[in-house]
Amino acid sequence: NWVGSVEVENPFDLWFDDRTRPTVKTNTVGENNAWLFTSYEDEQVGFGSQWNDWESIWFGVPFDKNRKNQKLEELLSVPKSNDSLNVISSHFKQSEKINRTTKSIQQKLEEVSNRIETFPDHIKKTLRDKVVDLSVVPFVRAKDIVVTVNNMKPNINVNVYIDDVLLNETTYTTDDSGKIVGTSLSIPSATFLTGNKTLKFTDSLTSPTTIAETFLTSQGIFESRSQGMSSIRPLIRRRQTVSDSGYALDVNTRKSNVRTNKRYQWLDPLAQTFFVDESENPQGLFLQNLHLYFATKDSTLPVTVQIRPTKNGYPHPSAILPFSEVVLYPDNVNVNVESPSTKTLVNFPCPIFLEPGEYSVCLLSNSKDYTVYTATIGKTELSGTDRVSKEVYSGKLFRPQNTNVAEPDYTRDLTFCLNRCSFNTGSDKTFVLDALDSGITHGIDISRLVSYSLTPNGTSSEVTYSQVGGSRILENKNVNLLTQPTGITSSFSIKLQNTEKVSPVFDTNVTSVLHVENVFNDGGGDLDIQEKLPTTNEGGKSKYITKTIELKTPATDIRVFLDMVKTNTNNIHVYIKYRPESTSVDFDSLPYEKLTLQDEIFSENENDIITEEYRISSLNTNKFAIKIVMTGTDDLSVPRIKGMRAIALSQ
Repeated sequence: NWVGSVEVENPFDLWFDDRTRPTVKTNTVGENNAWLFTSYEDEQVGFGSQWNDWESIWFGVPFDKNRKNQKLEELLSVPKSNDSLNVISSHFKQSEKINRTTKSIQQKLEEVSNRIETFPDHIKKTLRDKVVDLSVVPFVRAKDIVVTVNNMKPNINVNVYIDDVLLNETTYTTDDSGKIVGTSLSIPSATFLTGNKTLKFTDSLTSPTTIAETFLTSQGIFESRSQGMSSIRPLIRRRQTVSDSGYALDVNTRKSNVRTNKRYQWLDPLAQTFFVDESENPQGLFLQNLHLYFATKDSTLPVTVQIRPTKNGYPHPSAILPFSEVVLYPDNVNVNVESPSTKTLVNFPCPIFLEPGEYSVCLLSNSKDYTVYTATIGKTELSGTDRVSKEVYSGKLFRPQNTNVAEPDYTRDLTFCLNRCSFNTGSDKTFVLDALDSGITHGIDISRLVSYSLTPNGTSSEVTYSQVGGSRILENKNVNLLTQPTGITSSFSIKLQNTEKVSPVFDTNVTSVLHVENVFNDGGGDLDIQEKLPTTNEGGKSKYITKTIELKTPATDIRVFLDMVKTNTNNIHVYIKYRPESTSVDFDSLPYEKLTLQDEIFSENENDIITEEYRISSLNTNKFAIKIVMTGTDDLSVPRIKGMRAIALSQ
C-alpha cells in the first residue's frame, strides 16, 4: 500500500496574486462590478476599489455575535396584530396617518439594496469567529517551494499535480527507498484560485499504484482546531489507500467501507494509545520527542511514526497531529535483538501541544521486517528480573489487521517513552520580529500584524509595535497610525509568560506585516476640479462612480446627500454625467459637471457623522451617473462616506 507523504518547507502563503483580476463568484445587484471592470494605471485590477478588502475577502471580518442576536430579537419582538380586524396593534398607534401607496418591485428592490449589509447569495465562510466573503476569490501568487517525498513505491516515475492539474512536464523518479529529496517546484501566478490546494505526486490519476499528497494553503485565515485538538497548524489528513477518494472520518466509516469494498488494501498502523492526565496536566503539555525500542529493521524501506488523536477509543484513521509525523530510514533506527535496552530517538520538528485527553503513537511501514518490543502484564522484563505489573499512562495496543479494522490487544503495551518539555519560569521571555524590506517605497497609514499563535490556559502574550511608539497592539487587527512613519520598517516585540509545562507559541513561518497606504489627491496638481465646463477629473485617485440611473420622467434638478465623517483637512467633490432627453449621444463620452455644495460642515470627531447637500439645476435629463471625488491634505485623516442619496426633481 504505497501511500506516501509530502513535506513542504512552508506550505502556507498568507497573501495572493494582486496583479491578476480575481474571480467573481456572485454579483447580485452589481455590488462587485468594480472587481469585474476596474482597471487602474498601476494594474490593481480591482484591488483597492473596495475599502478593507484585505479583511472582507481574505483575513476575515470579526463576527459580531451581539449584533446578530440583536437583529433576531428585533425581528421576534415585532408585535402581532390583534385577532380583531378593527383594532390596530399599539406598535402602529404612534402614527396618525397610514400610507396606502405602494411602489414598483424595482423601486422596492433598489430601496432594500441600499439598506442591507450583505446579499443573500454571497458565499461566506466563518472561521475563528471571523467571516470571509468568498464571492470574490483571488488567485494564488507565484511561489517556489521545496518538497521532500517519502514512502512512495521505489524506483517508479511520478508526476506532480495541483488539484489534479499537471503542474509541469517534469517526470520525477523515486529512489530505492521510495524517496524524492529536496525537489524545487514553481507555482505559477494567475493559474490556481486561492484556498486549500492538493499537491499530489502519483504515477496515474486514474489507476494509481502509488500516491503522496499534502495541502498547500493559500488563504488569509485557516482553522487550526479540529477533532477537539488545538494547534497553530491544521491537522494533517492522509488517505488510507491509493484508491481512496477521500478521508475516513472515523472507524465506523472504515468498517462500512470494508464491508462494501472487496478490493480494499487497508494498512492499519501499529498503534498504542496513551493519556494526558487532566488532574496532573490541567493545561496540557508539550511533547518534545519519543523513544522507541526496535528489535529488527528493514535494510532499505523506512518506518513512519505519527501521533494521532483518537475517536471513540480508536486511533483516528486519517488525522495526524501537526509536526508529529517523522519518517525514520534504516540508518536512523537502532536495533537490539536481545532486549529493549537500545533506544531510537524520534525527534519532532517542533514541540507538539497536547491538551488533556487520549492520543495514540502510530507506526507504519511497507516492510514486514520492522519489529518493536512490547510489555505483557504479568511477564518478566527481558532486561531484568522485574515483572510488569500494570499500565501507567498507556491505554491499549492496536495490532495491525490488514483484512479488517485493527483490534485492541488488552494483554500487551508498546515499549516507549514520551518526553515532555520543561520550560524555564524565572522571568518573562521577549523576542523581536523585524519585517523584511519589501523593496517598495510607500507610506503607512494602517498596519496589521498577521500571525498565528497558540496561548494555552495559564499563559499570555503581549505584542508591542515600533510604529506606534512601542504601544501594545492586538494581533490580526487593523492598527490606525496616529503619525506618518518616517521609515517603512516595522519591528514587533513579543513578551511571553509561561508555566513550567506550557508556553505560548508563535508560528514565524506564517507571520507577516501588512501596510496600507491611503491614496488620494491633495486637491491640486493632476486632479482637474475646476469650475469650468466640461471637466473630466480623470486624475482623481480616490473616487466612487454610481451605476447609470435611468428615469421614467426627465429631471431638471439633482440633489445629492452624503452622510459622512469629514475633517477640516478633507474635501468632497460631487460631479454628474448626464445625457439630455431625446438625444442619442454616447453616454460614456459625455463630460462631468460639478455640483454645488450648499453648506460645508465638519465632523467634531471620528465618530461624528454629518450630512452635506450638493445641487445642480437647469437640467433636462432622464439618464445620469454621479461621481464622488475625495481629496485631502492628511493621509491619516481620510473622509469616510457612510451613505449616499440622489434625488431627481422635476419642475
